[in-house]
Amino acid sequence: PGPAGIETVKTFFCCTGQGLDSLAMRCKEYKAAGCVFAKWRSPIEINVAAGQPSNLTIETNMQDLARYALICQVNNPIDPS
Repeated sequence: PGPAGIETVKTFFCCTGQGLDSLAMRCKEYKAAGCVFAKWRSPIEINVAAGQPSNLTIETNMQDLARYALICQVNNPIDPS
């Protein structure tokens, strides 16, 4: 698992996070426990010789970060720091 138990999927020089599907429910649980902010990390391997990260990797991680921020803001406004 990656940060905070979030699973990461790694394929040939590409890494994206998983765990957003259950994030809304966890945000509510964390907020009830007193949490006021959350962090999401997007690990990206840089390998210039191999042309990485690819545009697909960057786009996928960008979309994941946007989805993460929206989920945090909608569910008991947790600050997506």
